[in-house]
Formats: sequence, structure tokens, C-alpha cells
Amino acid sequence: VVLSGGSAFGLDSATGVVRYLRERNIGYQTRATNVPIVPAAILYDLGLGDSMITPDADAGYAACESANQGPTDEGNVGAGAGATVGKILGLGRAMKGGLGTSSFETGNGIVVGAIVAVNCVGNVVDPATGQIIAGVRNLDGNGFVDTRQMVRLQINTSQAVAENTTIGLVATNANFTKTEMTKVAQMAQDAL
Repeated sequence: VVLSGGSAFGLDSATGVVRYLRERNIGYQTRATNVPIVPAAILYDLGLGDSMITPDADAGYAACESANQGPTDEGNVGAGAGATVGKILGLGRAMKGGLGTSSFETGNGIVVGAIVAVNCVGNVVDPATGQIIAGVRNLDGNGFVDTRQMVRLQINTSQAVAENTTIGLVATNANFTKTEMTKVAQMAQDAL
């Protein structure tokens, strides 16, 4: 699975992953050859930095070469490199987003993990406390604007709010039916 920045241009990074896997004969075996199946998701981050610099096939290949079994880098790396949060009032009041991971072991050998590139129009809220931990900065920069309240009060935001995307992946070693997996996907979406 490829998570990338660069908007639609970043989808090219999956081509590098396909090449890496094909060279190692990894993929779905057909009569003719092994076909790497590489799902990909991208986020819109072209508003930060030089929009002409986007991940390409070489970046995808290099990501495969540098992948390891150790901890995943988090923050402003990979798909999170150009991510921002709190864009509802424009980039001038936004903050850097990034890539984050979490996992949980149930005790009976089942592991559930998630990796998310957070690039949202609103705020990032700590689910345990309800406290805003990142997002739209207030005018003096010392606190946050409550974007949920802005939406509830239908405060007019003149900025383009469609240019944001949060992407992620939830993975587990548990066995599920197709119907059960659909429910897991719904719960993951609800969590966002």
C-alpha cells in the first residue's frame, strides 16, 4: 500500500513500488507472470512549498529500499511531509500536519495497527480529553480556534476548504469475512 503526498501526481510513486516488487517476483501469480497489486492513496499538499516537486516512481522505489521492520518514522516525513492541519481560515493560520502511527496487541496474538497522514481542514483533537492539540491558530498565535464551533455557527470561511485530504491505513492479522472487514473500514472512517 502506498500513501503519498503530491496530489494526483504522487500516484506515480506506486509505479516505483510495482517495479521494486516485480524485480523480486512478489505479487499475484498469474499464468503469465507475477503481478504486484499496489493500492495507493494520495493527499493534496500542493499549497505548501513548490507544487512542481512531487513524489515520483523513483521516490516509491527508494521508499521500498529503505523500508524495514523497525519503528516507522513519524511527523513531517513520507506522505506527511507536506501535510497541514487547520486550513479552514487559510494556510496563514494553519499548522504542519504529518504522519502518525499506532498499534495495539490484544493479548491473544491479534495486532491492530494504523498509519495516518493527517492533512485536514479542521483541528486535531485528543480523543481522551477533547482538547485541541493542533489546527487553526487564533489571531495572536497562542491558542486555537474551535473549528467545530465555526461549522455549527456556519461562520463564512472564504478560503477553499476542498483542498485537504487525510489518508490512512488500518491493518490487522485477524481473519475477517468481507462483511466484517467492511464494518472495520466503516469504524476507521468514523474515527477520522
